[in-house]
Amino acid sequence: VTEKISLGTGICLVSQRHPITLAKEVATVDRLSNGRFIFGIGAGWNQPEVENHGVPFAKRWAVTRERILAMKQIWTEEEPEFHGDYVNFDKMWSYPKPIQKGGPPIWIGSNSKYVPDRIAEYADGWIPIGGRPGGGTVEGVKEACSKRGRNYEDLTLAYFMAPLEEKLIRNHMEEGYSHFVFALPSEGRDQVLPVLDTIEKIANNIQFYDVSKYRQHVLGRYYGLMGDGFYAYTNRFGRKYLSRCYRSHCAEIERLLAVPGNADLHVEEIPCTSRAMPFYDRFDYHPFPT
Repeated sequence: VTEKISLGTGICLVSQRHPITLAKEVATVDRLSNGRFIFGIGAGWNQPEVENHGVPFAKRWAVTRERILAMKQIWTEEEPEFHGDYVNFDKMWSYPKPIQKGGPPIWIGSNSKYVPDRIAEYADGWIPIGGRPGGGTVEGVKEACSKRGRNYEDLTLAYFMAPLEEKLIRNHMEEGYSHFVFALPSEGRDQVLPVLDTIEKIANNIQFYDVSKYRQHVLGRYYGLMGDGFYAYTNRFGRKYLSRCYRSHCAEIERLLAVPGNADLHVEEIPCTSRAMPFYDRFDYHPFPT
């Protein structure tokens, strides 16, 4: 049983699902995962497939929009009702409700020029397929958020089909992406495990580049029985998390701290007098008591 890993759809074709049924399914998964579900959505690109589900292809995004808005009503109200052009129902009851307030975060998977406005209106993130041509851009998302009065910083940018190259990952981080979804071959362990090893190496190498760069993270310097080094902790989803920096990253952190403009990075001196202190040597986050 997992405790930390998030569960997401990549993606759910909302244009091909009934909104009342789908709202209950999503809420159930969010409950079963203890609020760790991410709802990746799309409207579909295969015209016969979309229309076989009773939705005119040209209207698929309009239908998807209304279904998402209706589902949000179902998730957040005790007696929801919705009356639109494509979704229409009177007051009803629907349970369970999601654990996450307002429902799971909605990430739109699309690369079109229209996606920025859709994200700004009714989504919480963007998960475009890397390398696929389209008119959607990070700058376009920022502009759309500004026009609709949304805070761009509240959105999550996730890169689907991320490249297995550290340099490219770092470039996409500079663009604003914070999540990366890698593809695995549909093969046996001999083919899959080397790819996982590559992904782990990339994650190990970039984790504390990210920690040192963003101001919501706090760096600490520890010393004592466990040797000298750094740890970092941050608030995520309302909880405090702690990670230990790999020894190989300490020199990089020292260099970053010396860079003009990074002087506001908060560094605490923490004596480490017990091996029981909650330091970890993996790249993912771990609970740290508040």
